[in-house]
Amino acid sequence: MRDDNQQKNPLKTGKSSPVKPLSQTSDGSKAVVWQRIRECQDQGEAVVRDMDAAVLAFRDLFRSPCPMYLNVQKLASGAVYLRWRKSGVKGKQPYIQMEGKVGETLLASLPPPLRQSCLGFHHRLIGLNFRHALLLAEQRRLEFYLQQLQVLEQLKAQYWDNSQIKGS
Repeated sequence: MRDDNQQKNPLKTGKSSPVKPLSQTSDGSKAVVWQRIRECQDQGEAVVRDMDAAVLAFRDLFRSPCPMYLNVQKLASGAVYLRWRKSGVKGKQPYIQMEGKVGETLLASLPPPLRQSCLGFHHRLIGLNFRHALLLAEQRRLEFYLQQLQVLEQLKAQYWDNSQIKGS
């Protein structure tokens, strides 16, 4: 049973919803969503350029021998990460988590000025990784939203009963 104090679903009661889905805002709503997807892609590419710039800045500041270096990891999924790697390791070297034991050990082994600089780069790494993850998640969610709208349109075309619509 429904309690009368519960909020009614505005779609079922005919009342207007305070937040309209994009599909109900205008005929150009899909264009707005596609525009935002392109903005997310452009901003994501800018973040990747910032990651590449951080790698170059680290290389310029820290010449060999430095026990670690920054690397940009690009995954097939579209995710991109700025990560630490240990220097001098041939072949497949693992990424280093600064928050883990290996990262703490490497930081502790550095002279204080170098340690402070690495922590500054790590702060930059965290921010860039976070920004890219947010943009990618928003892009994916918007793409899923468009897929849902497409399926809804197909369902409406197949099942919508126009005989129940009363003339104005």
